[in-house]
Amino acid sequence: MAKSVSSSINCSLSGLIGPYSLTDLINQKLNKNTSYSGIYVWGVLHNSKYYPIYVGKGKNICERLFQHLIRFSGGEYLIPEKSEIINPNRNYPLLKKSYLKTTILPQGLLHFPIGSFDFNSFEKNKSINQTKKFIRQNFFASWKVIPNYTDLQSAIEEGNLANKIGKQKLIGTRYKASNNNLTFINDFLTINFE
Repeated sequence: MAKSVSSSINCSLSGLIGPYSLTDLINQKLNKNTSYSGIYVWGVLHNSKYYPIYVGKGKNICERLFQHLIRFSGGEYLIPEKSEIINPNRNYPLLKKSYLKTTILPQGLLHFPIGSFDFNSFEKNKSINQTKKFIRQNFFASWKVIPNYTDLQSAIEEGNLANKIGKQKLIGTRYKASNNNLTFINDFLTINFE
């Protein structure tokens, strides 16, 4: 089940268990009752390269991973085009800024979660459905169990991992701590770009 990670994000994933596919998680009966606490990364494996999409922390990693898939599929997260997901130079904060400035979806972005939206057109959108299917079919997850889990220690490790990968490459969260400094980043708008 666990495979060695050999990709451009290898140093970012050192110390993590995995990667596991969605099929691996299901076959191993990993679910919300499988309680591992620590940090995790999920994304897609495409043409033998790993493209992280999200870094997080939690008291129940397996439950969080399935929550992310459900929320992504339901439109709670921004949904980029497939070509953007596998773009090594992706920059989600830039796409987000562009949308917030014009409220028009920029090239590379299929859906932006900003409150209520028309689920009928969302569910019928062929490009969105293709991207959701691509995520499920090519999903990977890796994690690091943190003994004696605390939110503070996990937040620091989560932030360090996000920094190693590059925060601009993640669909993100409101903040990621790093280097023992819990600096909150306001919805991507203050991230330093590479």
